[in-house]
Amino acid sequence: MREIVWSDTAIDQYADAFEYLAERNPSAAEDLRVRVREAVELVARRPIGRPGQSADTFEKIVRKTSYLLVFELVGDRLHILRLFHMAQNWHGWKRLPSDEFQ
Repeated sequence: MREIVWSDTAIDQYADAFEYLAERNPSAAEDLRVRVREAVELVARRPIGRPGQSADTFEKIVRKTSYLLVFELVGDRLHILRLFHMAQNWHGWKRLPSDEFQ
């Protein structure tokens, strides 16, 4: 399995989504946690997804959620760039300095 590395932006998006749900519906927050983990592990093992909005990226819908995982493959590493809620205007997003990986 590829090494998984999250951008700071993706970590913040995930934390915000989890906290928002946890305040309103702890069970739904736990479901989101499990489903995001499953989606990330799936693409780390078998990187399938549609071509992304940004060059050299891919997108994977997180099963049974309204979230979209944006990732890239760099050698044997999986870079998680974003975790968008589909209600967000995520089309045309741009890379940020926090998207740089060591």
